[in-house]
Amino acid sequence: MTPTTRPCEPDQRSLWLWVGLAWLALAAFHIWTGAAGLDIRLGDSDDAMRLVEARAFLSGHGWYDMSIARLQPPEGYVSHWSRLIDAGLAGLYLAARPFAGPAGAEWFMRLVWPLLWLLPAMAAVALIGEKLSGRRAALIAIAFAAVALPAQVQFLPGRIDHHNVQITLALAGLAAAVWQERPMAPALGGIFVALMLTIGLETVPFAALVIAAFALTGLLGGAAWKRAGRFGGWLAVSSLAGLAISLPPDRWLAPLCDQIAINTAGAAALGGTGLWLASRIDIASRTLSGRLVSGAVIAAIAMAFFAAAQPACLAGPFALVDPAIKPIWLDLVGEAKSLPASLPQNAAAALSALVFPLAALVLAGLMIRRDRKGANIAFIIMFAAVLVAIALMFAMIRTYSYAAWFAIPLAAAGVVALWDGLALEQPWAKAVPAVMCSPLVLTLLAVMAVKAVAPGTPSAHASPNDACLATASYKPIAALPRGLVAANVNIGAHLLALTPHDVLSAPYHRLSRGIVVTHAIMASAPDEAHRLARDNGVDWIVLCPQYAPGGISDEVLSQSLFEALKDGRTPSWLRKIPATAKGPLMAYKVES
Repeated sequence: MTPTTRPCEPDQRSLWLWVGLAWLALAAFHIWTGAAGLDIRLGDSDDAMRLVEARAFLSGHGWYDMSIARLQPPEGYVSHWSRLIDAGLAGLYLAARPFAGPAGAEWFMRLVWPLLWLLPAMAAVALIGEKLSGRRAALIAIAFAAVALPAQVQFLPGRIDHHNVQITLALAGLAAAVWQERPMAPALGGIFVALMLTIGLETVPFAALVIAAFALTGLLGGAAWKRAGRFGGWLAVSSLAGLAISLPPDRWLAPLCDQIAINTAGAAALGGTGLWLASRIDIASRTLSGRLVSGAVIAAIAMAFFAAAQPACLAGPFALVDPAIKPIWLDLVGEAKSLPASLPQNAAAALSALVFPLAALVLAGLMIRRDRKGANIAFIIMFAAVLVAIALMFAMIRTYSYAAWFAIPLAAAGVVALWDGLALEQPWAKAVPAVMCSPLVLTLLAVMAVKAVAPGTPSAHASPNDACLATASYKPIAALPRGLVAANVNIGAHLLALTPHDVLSAPYHRLSRGIVVTHAIMASAPDEAHRLARDNGVDWIVLCPQYAPGGISDEVLSQSLFEALKDGRTPSWLRKIPATAKGPLMAYKVES
C-alpha cells in the first residue's frame, strides 16, 4: 500500500493534470448550474455578512477596522472574522472591476472565490489518496471529490464565507502530515495549522489533530523527531504572525475565546517552540522516554498558558457569550445543533451526510483485515481524522463537510483494497464497487432509504424561507427612507447587504443587545413592543412570517406583535407599507 511516487517526481505531473482537468470540469458544471442563482440570492447570512465586510474593506476601512457601524447602532458591531478572507475577495474584485464595472466585479468575485478553493481541496485529497494506496487511490479520490454532494456544498458559487477556506486548509494540513517525510511538509504543516487558527477557531479540533500527527510521529525518534521540531518552529512563528495580522498592537495581549488572540496564538507558539527546542537538545531526543517526557511537558505548558490567560475559554469559543441570547437564538441555530437534534427537521440531509464517512471507515477496516501492514502512519492519521469529524457531527452538525472531505481518500484506498482482494481485472468489474462506494451513490441511497421509511421527511438543507432571503424581496425595503430596522435575526445580514438601512440585529454572538431587543419587540405584546421600539429608536419593523421568535411558549407567541402582524392585525402605532403588503417581507413604519 506504500506509493512509489513522490510529490516532486516527474510522474506526479500526470496526477496534477488529472486534478486540473477534474477541477475544470467541476468548475464549469458549477458555473453552468449556479451562476444564474447569484442574481437571485446572496446565499446564507454568513455570505451576506462577508459581502458587507468586503465592501467595507474596499470602501476604505483599515486592515484592523472590523467594525460595522450600521449594525446594532449606536455601539455598532466588531466582527471576529479574519480580514484575510476580505483581502482575497477584494483582490478578485479589483482585478475584475476595470473590465466588468463595480456590479460585475462583485458578481465575478462571488462566482470565482469558492471555485478557486475547490482546486487545492481536490489536490489535497488526491495527495492523501496517493500516500494511502498509490496512484489508483489518488485517481479514485479525484473522482469521488467531483461527485461528493455534501462535500461540495461549501464550494458552490456564492459561498464567500470562510468555511471553504477552512476545509481546504484542514485538508492541506492533513496532506502535510501524511507526507511529513518530504522536505517542505513540516514547514507547510505548521503554516497551514496557524492559518486555520487565524481564520477561525472552528477548526481547532482538526488543527490539534495535525499537531498530534507530527508530534506523536516524532516520538519514533531520529528524523521524525527532527521533523516534529521543524513543524513546531514554523507553527510558532506562523501563529504569532497570525495574531499580529488579526488584531491591532494594542490588543495583542488581550485574550479572546472566539478568535485568535494571545491565549490561542501564545499556546501554539509555546508548544511549537518547545518542540523545536526539544528536537535540538540531545537529552530530550536520544531516548523514547526523553521524547515522551519532553512532549508531555511541552503540552502541559501550552495548555497551562491557554487556561491561565482566560480560564473561561476552556468551555469553548462561545464561553463569554451573553447567556440571554442562548435560549432565544444560539440554541436554535440549525448548523450549531447536534446530529441527533437535527433529525426531526432534516433527517434525510443529516443521515445522508453521515453515511459516506461511515462507509469510508468500513472500507478502511477491510483494508486492515486484508493487509495489516496497511495500518501505516498515514492510514492512522486519516482514520482518526474521519472519526473526529464524525464525532463532532454528533455535537455540531455543520462539521459534516469536513467528514465528507476527510473520508474521500480513505474510501478511495478502500476501493483499491477491494479490487485487489477480489482480484478484479476487468474495467467493468472494477467500476461496480467504485460506483457503489462513491459518495454520490451512497448519499442518494441514504436519502431514498429515509424517504421510504418516513415519506414526509425533508431531503435537503434548503430553508423553507428561501423567499425571505431572495434578493428581489429586499428591493421595496431598500426604496424606503433610511432608518433603523428591527427584523428577525435571520434576515439581518441580508438587510445590511441589500438595503441602505441600519439594522438592530443579525445572527452573530457578539450582538447580544441587538438580538435581545429585537426578540423582545417581536415576542412582546403590541403595547410593550411599541415601548421597546420607541426606546431603541426603531424606524421600521420588517417581518418574515416564517421566522417566528424562538424560545417562547405558544401562549406567549399567540399574544405577540409577531403573531398580530402575521394575522394582519396592525397596531395603531405601525403603518403598513403597501409596496410590501404581499410579502414575503412585510415592512411597517413606526409612527410614534
